[in-house]
Amino acid sequence: MEDVKSISITFFQSFFNLWFIGLIALIYILLYSLQDALIYHPRNYHGRYQNYYLKAETVAKSSLKMPNGGMIKNIQYVTKDKIKHTAYWIPPFKRDYFKRCNDEYLQKIKEDESENVLPHFELWITGNGNAGLAKDWLAFSAEYVKKQYDRKASSLKKKYVPISFLLIDYPGYGANVGGMPSPSSILESYQLAVNIVQIEMRKYFSATNIKICNEKIYGINNNDKNDKNRHHHHYYHGLNFKLNAIAHSIGSSAVLQYGATTLGDRKLHIHKYILISPFSSMFEMTKVVIGPLPFVKYMLQHDWDNLRYVKQISECHNCNEKERVRYNKNGVTINIFHGTKDEVVPFRMGQEVYEFVMEKLVNGKMMINSHGENDVEMMFHTKFTSIHGANHNNIVSVGKNEIMNQMMEEY
Repeated sequence: MEDVKSISITFFQSFFNLWFIGLIALIYILLYSLQDALIYHPRNYHGRYQNYYLKAETVAKSSLKMPNGGMIKNIQYVTKDKIKHTAYWIPPFKRDYFKRCNDEYLQKIKEDESENVLPHFELWITGNGNAGLAKDWLAFSAEYVKKQYDRKASSLKKKYVPISFLLIDYPGYGANVGGMPSPSSILESYQLAVNIVQIEMRKYFSATNIKICNEKIYGINNNDKNDKNRHHHHYYHGLNFKLNAIAHSIGSSAVLQYGATTLGDRKLHIHKYILISPFSSMFEMTKVVIGPLPFVKYMLQHDWDNLRYVKQISECHNCNEKERVRYNKNGVTINIFHGTKDEVVPFRMGQEVYEFVMEKLVNGKMMINSHGENDVEMMFHTKFTSIHGANHNNIVSVGKNEIMNQMMEEY
């Protein structure tokens, strides 16, 4: 009887061990195969959301009536997989701006001429949360454009910078019915959207009018090969904009990733990041959601890592020497907002991103070249703002005034 009992115990122990190992294996298999569904929650503009977005667009166009004639333009581009995507561009001012060429802001550009490229306007790109859409930014963007426009009207002494927004949806979101969201596909969307909107800008304002207007302001014929100052003024003969980014949650990762790839680029260097409810990394978020399971880091197919992106930005990691000098002059601002009652991304994570940025600072400056003798310092500004009582989904509305104020700040 003892032998039978011993055999039974051994059998059940072996069965339990196999069952337990199988259960653990199943958990890892599910985690690996369901990552897309766990991370991304795509929606579209139809069905139960259709009336909401139609109303949002109507309200936004009403707010934009004075600044740009109420225009919101669909911008279309095609990915490498031959899938058509749509983004939404809010032009900065009426299309006859360069045709008239007598706006006081254009004259202000002439008066303030310096070695740096002087922008005709600011272009803000947006980043959405994992369940958000580009058009969720419509009301916010239109209100901010209107607020800046009203600043101009209230006092001619205040510097008015015309504002433009490019609202970008991820693959599989909004009107983008094809494609799957991932760090690489989202990066491609940003690259294509920003590139194609520059083409649309020239069509919208007329490349000929832009050229004539610039020559009228600066008094230089860009076609005159004998003009000794032609190369010095080359940058002024075009449509110049200052690129900034505002993003929420995983959108912070999207814009930081894009910004890390444009380092050193004269026009596409992101000057200011407004990051709302950012997490430190997707790996750290998995610990919050499922606990500290071993080896999960090596299973991540969507390795969003804001600390890595900040590090790349701080080092200007793919810049050549000339680009580093330009990068140094332009500088970077990273302002972080986090709700004290955020139930999705812990409040401490926003603080961790801020503290990591601060680690890169040396008295308000950051070393962007770690090659010893050739080290240069870049002006780097950062700020952390807690939005009291705000949760993950209402932080943009609760903290709207403070967010907009920091968007307007100049350094």
